[in-house]
Amino acid sequence: MVVGLVLALVAASASAEPGLSSDPDPIAEPISAAMDLFLDDELADGEENLPVIVIFNDGAKKEVEGLEVKYSYNLINGVAGSIDPSALQELATDPDVAGVYPDGSVVVAQPINVTKDNRTFCATSRVNVLPLWDRGINGSGVVVAILDSGIDENHPDLAGKVVGEVNFVDTERTTDDLLGHGTAVAGIIAGSGTASGGQYMGVAPGASLLNVRVIDSEGSGQISDIIAGIDWAIENDADVLSMSLGGLNLGESNPPISMAADNAMDAGTVACVAAGNLDERLLLLMLVASSVCLGCVESPGDGVKVITVGATDCDDRIAAFSGSGPLRDGRYKPTLVAPGVNVVTTVPPNLDIEGKLNSYYAGASGTSLSTPVVAGVAALLIQAEPEITPAGVKAALTRGATKLNNTQDEEYETYYQGAGLLDAKKSFDILGTYQLCSVLPDRWSAGRWVYGDFWVVGDDTVYGSLDTGADRFQKKMYALAPGDVDWNSKFLFFSDKELSNVATSASGPIAKWTSVQPLPRNIPANGQRVFGATISIPEDALPGRYDGFIDISENGSRIFSLPLTVEVAESIEMDTGRGSVPGSLVKGEWDYYYVDVPTSTDELKCSLRWEGEPDLDLFLLSPTSEYYPAGQDEGVETVSVDTPPTGRWLVAAHARNITGESDYVLEVERTLLATSPKRWSVGSLDPGDTKEAQFSLRNGGPALANVTYAGMMENVEKEEWNDSIGDKVIWTVPIEVPANVTRLGVRLTWDDPDSDLALLLFNENGRPVDVSYGSDVKGEVGATHPAPGTWRAIVYGYHVTTKARQPFDLEATFYVQET
Repeated sequence: MVVGLVLALVAASASAEPGLSSDPDPIAEPISAAMDLFLDDELADGEENLPVIVIFNDGAKKEVEGLEVKYSYNLINGVAGSIDPSALQELATDPDVAGVYPDGSVVVAQPINVTKDNRTFCATSRVNVLPLWDRGINGSGVVVAILDSGIDENHPDLAGKVVGEVNFVDTERTTDDLLGHGTAVAGIIAGSGTASGGQYMGVAPGASLLNVRVIDSEGSGQISDIIAGIDWAIENDADVLSMSLGGLNLGESNPPISMAADNAMDAGTVACVAAGNLDERLLLLMLVASSVCLGCVESPGDGVKVITVGATDCDDRIAAFSGSGPLRDGRYKPTLVAPGVNVVTTVPPNLDIEGKLNSYYAGASGTSLSTPVVAGVAALLIQAEPEITPAGVKAALTRGATKLNNTQDEEYETYYQGAGLLDAKKSFDILGTYQLCSVLPDRWSAGRWVYGDFWVVGDDTVYGSLDTGADRFQKKMYALAPGDVDWNSKFLFFSDKELSNVATSASGPIAKWTSVQPLPRNIPANGQRVFGATISIPEDALPGRYDGFIDISENGSRIFSLPLTVEVAESIEMDTGRGSVPGSLVKGEWDYYYVDVPTSTDELKCSLRWEGEPDLDLFLLSPTSEYYPAGQDEGVETVSVDTPPTGRWLVAAHARNITGESDYVLEVERTLLATSPKRWSVGSLDPGDTKEAQFSLRNGGPALANVTYAGMMENVEKEEWNDSIGDKVIWTVPIEVPANVTRLGVRLTWDDPDSDLALLLFNENGRPVDVSYGSDVKGEVGATHPAPGTWRAIVYGYHVTTKARQPFDLEATFYVQET
């Protein structure tokens, strides 16, 4: 996989003020060290100009004074070139310019062997292509462009396959594969299997290949070269693009490389792109950048229209490294998954490559390997139906995919598997469908997101996810309480043929709870459109499961129905601060409850008790979706939260390791002590003066014994900062938290409603505690009983529309208790 550290850093250095002081004063800096490294590498090497990609507004001339143009693109309204750093600010304020992006170097990550499983296999045996081969469908007449490190055209399996080639690597004047990555991709798509007696044939052995070399022998390349490669491939009649490359998107909604790949789909070429291989480096960058990604899908895999491919292992489980969604805007990725672990494919005989089985083949893992599997099946479908559009190919691939279950035999979330595992035969059978269209996700279960701290479990690092005992952690709790709203889900509708008089509606028992954003009335052939939907649970809703559909119709006739489900949680009735509910579970089953936590609650404690060998889970989710993990002992899981936020909490019981049925008891205890009056304003006193007051104490929880009273004074202290921030820039400040602070609140305000700023709060150990993505020109984060030490607040300008910088005010409030 290609990983670009500076892919989405939009001229951050041009926005940062020079000469800013160091800690303890606030610091304005790029999203990560990536831009610093970018500038250091270029300028330290004596380069006076910086490589950039400039995107223009519609109708504008693609002209920039002082820019030495390298490429002028056809697919996107932009150019690539180099410019003096002093001209960046002026360029960014040009009314004809929509955006300026650094043309950073990218590094190819060789396919990885992350499994101890020694099994290897040919990808064609796992995706059901033999029935198509038996019909004579082998990719003949279809051209697949491989944007990679080149192709070894002398490999016995690839002889005569390449019908066109080009090199975009300036430093190496060859189209040969000096790395091995591109040859591996080529063999999976169109390898003949000659060197293995037919054992390791590609998915579409009759397809022709275009060798588009954009990665050098060291595994690096330029974003501008990749976009130029896409341009070239389309100009040379490519039917399919295979791009086992990408870079981390640090917040851009549509970076140039994703824009180009999406536009390739619009131009009639199927674009298959890797979801990316998630690793510790990406997780660290996500944390430093914004902590907004719950999985991470790389660009251009985060494009709206491209076919984004994740990876499965030898047991049809989602590979541990496979990039997953959701994206920051709520869209689901990947599109589908394909075999990507221990895949045997072609390699150049003269290269020393890890995993070699013999001179001609090696076993390797990565979404680099699963992507060409999908590209090969796309070639088969195009041969079978030459008039099909890229959106039609996408519909056939997704509707033919098979849903996969995790190691707990529960279905993987769509964020991991998309539509499911690729199945060539089932996708082929769908080609004759009258209305070849689909929606992703193809089903919707409403629920609350799960947010929290970073957790390290085995070799996996996850952000606030539920550990259900399965191989993948759960990103959402699939239940809602009365009064809850699931509002941020995005769906993608795509159609092979032109549609007219299109309408969306909800049907079934929950139709009145569901609002669906309308699609455009007319959708062109090969059209793809995003729409949203919201489910609002009424306060009087009874507990239980409710089903319905989102229906899409043309001229009054339904052409697609998307099933939707919502589980309404059951109320836990509280009496003198205690409540309990008996229940029973079988393996894979969930029971959902909710409890109301009033203002001034001191502690919320939940316990799940059972007898015998079963292993049950207890999950607690706050009204704002913070996840509090439970501690486990034999036959019981317990979680306790001090000063819990006011509102409606979700409580879930789940069976992970169980045979038969297990009974349980869920116990909830809510401690609430309230005084009247709540505060005593003493006013001013002279030395020796005495004032008295009377207080009443109300116990809204369990009975208490040996109650003592202590007088405390709470002082409010504030600290303020004023600064400004550019787009895709972070600003950070240390916050010294003294002892005896009961509450810490940090508030961010700014004046432009079109700008979006995020606010993050990190504790004294550098762990994320709270995040606000901003709403109505303000954001607030906080913590109760913060540990003393140096905390840190980060402001991130993830969408700054102000031409120069966005001014903001930051205020930290400390509530300090004194005896």
